[in-house]
Amino acid sequence: MKKFQIEKKVEAKKHEGTPAQQVFSLQTLTPSSHQSEILKHWCKQLLLSQEPPKEKLSQLFMFAPIPGHLLHKFACDCAQKAVHSLTLQGKSPKPAYKKLLHLKEEWIEGKASTESLVYIQEQATQVDSEAFLMLTASSQQQVERGILYAASLDAQEAARYTSKTLTSFCPEEWQCQYLYHQLETYRILRARLIQLLHQRQKQIEAQLAFWKKDCEEGLFVA
Repeated sequence: MKKFQIEKKVEAKKHEGTPAQQVFSLQTLTPSSHQSEILKHWCKQLLLSQEPPKEKLSQLFMFAPIPGHLLHKFACDCAQKAVHSLTLQGKSPKPAYKKLLHLKEEWIEGKASTESLVYIQEQATQVDSEAFLMLTASSQQQVERGILYAASLDAQEAARYTSKTLTSFCPEEWQCQYLYHQLETYRILRARLIQLLHQRQKQIEAQLAFWKKDCEEGLFVA
């Protein structure tokens, strides 16, 4: 299994913050922004394209401007779906992997530190380092691999490798439907937020202009 380059990423992630802590500038959020049109395009691709689901997923992860928060959540939800399927078989991932998945979900929402996630990630890796080198894996090992990939600090890596690893539990068609609904919801809510922010900005600018004029007039009162 590809070993995560955790050490190189931790410092960068400390400064970047968890997905829940990241902010963006109002100047980049214009109602007619190019990103909005791109998101609409990818939603249509997921819903209407005749290409095989595997190809749609590959192109989406490679080219679509999906927010890191959504990619991390997609990876975790795939892992949770796989854990549920495994439970129905009377099996379960080892406790270290359950803890890792839970911690990753808390990290996404800003409730867990990067350091604690990395620590549990390393523990889980050390437990089964040899098992992950095997070409074949039991259903339990397959789910555990998926959890380890889902716990990656890199959003693209988490989504792509979890998607590939857990296809027997999360069919590619299901993944496409999931991503479509998540992206479409994000696109609509984003547009509403942008509209509200710009309306508020105009109101504030109008108030400032009035106060400025009032203050300037006051300077010349005898």
